[in-house]
Amino acid sequence: MDLRLDPSFNFNCTSIFREDLVLLGYLPLTTLCSEHTAVNLAIVSMMFSFCSREDGFCDVPAVGREFRGLKARLVRVLGKVAPRLPAKLGRLAALASRRSWRESRCEEIMEVPRAEIFTHIPVANLFECMRKLKDASFYHWQILLHGAILLRSFPSTVRWTLPRAFFGGHAGEDAEEEARTYRSFALLALLQHLALEKAPLAPLVAVEIGVSWASTSRALLRALPSLHLILVEPEIQAIARTRMLEFQDRVTWVNEMSREAAAKVEDQSVDLVFIDGDHSYEAVIEDIRAWRRKLRVGGVLVGHDFTAPQRGVVRAAAEFALRVNATLGLSPDCWWLFKPKSGWE
Repeated sequence: MDLRLDPSFNFNCTSIFREDLVLLGYLPLTTLCSEHTAVNLAIVSMMFSFCSREDGFCDVPAVGREFRGLKARLVRVLGKVAPRLPAKLGRLAALASRRSWRESRCEEIMEVPRAEIFTHIPVANLFECMRKLKDASFYHWQILLHGAILLRSFPSTVRWTLPRAFFGGHAGEDAEEEARTYRSFALLALLQHLALEKAPLAPLVAVEIGVSWASTSRALLRALPSLHLILVEPEIQAIARTRMLEFQDRVTWVNEMSREAAAKVEDQSVDLVFIDGDHSYEAVIEDIRAWRRKLRVGGVLVGHDFTAPQRGVVRAAAEFALRVNATLGLSPDCWWLFKPKSGWE
């Protein structure tokens, strides 16, 4: 396998974020994004230029020089791009670049030549730098992207955070294997957090509005034996029913529209509500209004597709967070709010 194309080692900002950045209209960020892609490719290429397959070591002076040159290159591009962005985004762009580099530990490799003790380092050190740079870059660029999404869709100031504990997974649908999507990773982490407040094996009750093929439902039910799901779907697909057969005693189907379904659920009886139905601003607001009282104190209201194309979702979630004076939790494609003791009126 060509490591330069392997997503396990290479942060390809262009393929991950460029489309969203263009959609949002922040073209200077696409330039910086392309530069991050080029720098990551250059680091992977070091393995072929400065490392030996035979002994498994890399030439320290050469690697150090290359690292210093790549860092300076990013700094130069950032200096040209930042002044062309709104001030908030300029600051986030600078943080994304600096923190990605620092958290990768590539700096430590760069410092080795100055010690003038070692002339070679294990290739494993470079592998570690590559992996950590990829992970740190993805995380901090996700923060930058969310900042851009909020600035474009909801200019009012709203508090938000992207906690690492709920950050993980991959894009797309949940498959048979253990790897989880962004949304199922975040939902599982939130449910596990809620479970800590309960007695061992005490049941968790969650509502999923908009079930589609039930791939997320299946992933959550398999991971959490104590979970009971209320599945709200006006048009239930055959594949969804089939996937839920093995969980018949832990699933309740509600074959109605969201608002009508909410009327049948007791107030303060649910641990988590996941909104993934109609993504228009009006529909998301209606779902929030219909289901917020169903959550127990400490429960969590979650929504899917907090993304650049779904500005209605972004506006509805941010607007509600601002109205109730709460901090909006974010993952790559979900938003959430914990219900406080004072409740939501």
